[in-house]
Amino acid sequence: MRVVAALLCLAAAAPANAAVCCMTSGLFGVGRLALWEQSAVGLRATGAGTLGAWDADGSWRPSPAGYQDDELRVDVTALLRLWQRGQIYALAPVVTNRRGHGDDLGTAGGLGDLELGVRYELLETGEHPWLPALGVTASALLPTAVRPEEAQAPWGVDATGRGAPGVGAAVSAEQLFGRLFARLDGGAVLYAPFVRSDLRQAQRFGPSVAAAASIGGLAVDALVLGATVGVVHDRPLTLGQDEVPASAATLASAGLFASYTLWGHWTLVASTSSGLFLDGLGQNRPGRVTASLGVRYGAF
Repeated sequence: MRVVAALLCLAAAAPANAAVCCMTSGLFGVGRLALWEQSAVGLRATGAGTLGAWDADGSWRPSPAGYQDDELRVDVTALLRLWQRGQIYALAPVVTNRRGHGDDLGTAGGLGDLELGVRYELLETGEHPWLPALGVTASALLPTAVRPEEAQAPWGVDATGRGAPGVGAAVSAEQLFGRLFARLDGGAVLYAPFVRSDLRQAQRFGPSVAAAASIGGLAVDALVLGATVGVVHDRPLTLGQDEVPASAATLASAGLFASYTLWGHWTLVASTSSGLFLDGLGQNRPGRVTASLGVRYGAF
């Protein structure tokens, strides 16, 4: 089966297309398995620095002088093919925060929210030359992170995520154009309610929706470069039976990414992204600049 999958990918496009199709498998989030892979594991470290924040009215406010808010996130991912078109995955993040003002800094961290999911390829890469590859994903978020109201350390640096159970769904479409590709991603997450220990009331995060568009291509042998823009919007949260006023959130961002195949099984991935620090391009969110570097091993 691995030989058949490899031949399908190579026969469906020119060699440049095949290289792009295979190397984009690890670029986006957890990614997907290449056609001939049976499993893959990855490790990615992402550093983020906060330059300011958007308020509830969407006005951009730079951080005060001397204020620091940095995050280091390490994601461990694993993917396994169950059948030709279907694969399961797991994502385990570890988060470390450094936050404070001047010499008054706090540093702490821990496990973020675990994610488990399944992906199904409705159309595989090259299956129909004039149609994009199309995949759908269903996922579950496990509340293994420390929520902000549960934080004990100064500046709340031991908060590592939302800490709320949720389910998600996403769809991705990717089309090859010779040495180039274009990709669209969209998805949503619904959260279950939980009881806040500080208020002894039920809280529910509002539904979150996101969309992204990416373009890229094979720059030289084994190197894929590209750019992406995206937006995420969170509906207002509810506390008890009431919607909390001015609690909706939005963030628009743009970034660059790269993928380089060292040899058959190993791939390096890197990316950088930034919020768009203008009024109206965010709401109730910090504005950050991020950079990441990772490595991926695919087994076949």
